[in-house]
Amino acid sequence: MKKIINSLLSICTALSIVAVPASAQQVSQATKDSARQWVEQHRTPIDIGNYPSFKQSMMPSLNSMAAAQVVGLGEGTHGTSEFQHVRTWVTRYLCEEKGFTVIAFENSYGWCVELNKYLQTGAGNLDTMMRQNLLGMWQNTEIKELLLWMRQYNQTHRHKLQLAGMDYSETSTNVRIIQNIINKLKNPALTSLTDTLLARAQFMDVAYADMNNAKRTYQWSAVLDNGVKAYEVTKRIKATLDSLNRQLHRQLSGAAIKTLYTTLYNCELAYYSIYRPVKEGKEASRDEAMAQMIKRISEDQQGAKVIVWAHNAHLAKAQIFGDPGSGGMAGMYLNEYFSGNYFVVGTGTAEGTCSSTTDHFIVNTSRFKSRPLFPAVPDSWESVMRAGNNTTWYIDTHDKQYDLPLLPLRFTGYRTSDKNDFMMSRLNQLFDGYIFIPVTQATTMQQ
Repeated sequence: MKKIINSLLSICTALSIVAVPASAQQVSQATKDSARQWVEQHRTPIDIGNYPSFKQSMMPSLNSMAAAQVVGLGEGTHGTSEFQHVRTWVTRYLCEEKGFTVIAFENSYGWCVELNKYLQTGAGNLDTMMRQNLLGMWQNTEIKELLLWMRQYNQTHRHKLQLAGMDYSETSTNVRIIQNIINKLKNPALTSLTDTLLARAQFMDVAYADMNNAKRTYQWSAVLDNGVKAYEVTKRIKATLDSLNRQLHRQLSGAAIKTLYTTLYNCELAYYSIYRPVKEGKEASRDEAMAQMIKRISEDQQGAKVIVWAHNAHLAKAQIFGDPGSGGMAGMYLNEYFSGNYFVVGTGTAEGTCSSTTDHFIVNTSRFKSRPLFPAVPDSWESVMRAGNNTTWYIDTHDKQYDLPLLPLRFTGYRTSDKNDFMMSRLNQLFDGYIFIPVTQATTMQQ
């Protein structure tokens, strides 16, 4: 039963820390001295005052990132303004100057398909589309600036930037996208199957949001049964589509076929997270599914170079939490799928404010507000990196051979931060580079 519950919870979290904290563990003086000396040898001051200054101060490191096919841009919290700014600047450089064309978000795939239409055409109201198609943590002015830059870029460049979702916290939009394409085939069997799948998806989405209520309406047994049946329907739809291969290619464009199959694949991954523990007795990993989506998205775009926006814990190259159901490990899979071609940058801070929600499970209606960020715990990586000054640093952590000590490192999710957010970590085993900003502010929410 634990495997089933963990897998179900994994579909509902953008990162809610439930692992054993590091705050109570003691760190020796020799360990602290070793870590401080290593940081001093590998750090470079950077200027985050504006994009030109940032680019100039980061140039050697930006070129190192550009050599990879997939670049992960992590965040130490889900609600820090400066993390969004520096990731936007890295994204801008990689797209404008190094040929990256896909930006993948820790956000539902179907939602990003809808937002991508705006980026390609400019049709619609961006504020409304953000409220409808982004998890609450992304509904801020910083992300709006990124999307507006992408739209502006697409207006002046032949090779367009694409926004993609790597997650599946909402799937009703997926099914509507599938229906819109399948309707052109005028196939009653497919229409019936997609109608059934939409009902299953809507049930799951409502049940998911219901988990934020103090008194839940939906029973676990009903949610599990619905997830199993939804997975079985996705497999039947795929089998039917495969049998109609010639008709598909006669009646649909290549782009429509690709969108159809990839959207269905995202549904399949979502519901397999329930089917696998219930029917196969194995725990499912949301992080593995997110990495599989990045692989699929890159393949769909003929091996496109991809920038991934997600939490540090998801993108790190080593497992952080002992329980896979707690989140983390997508970076491990990306490092396997794109061997030698995955570069990940973490971001972190010591203190300030941070946007967070009281919701247990994040949805597009989750409300965020600015709250104090729990300060860096003593003897943490953040306290070592700050070292009594307010310099912003880029720390080169690509050397995996050096045996760094274990120190606490912040992994604040979307809920209010506290001392339990710090996990014992070896910085160079998690990231290839790390941007440390000593004092940061909460994102400016548009809710």
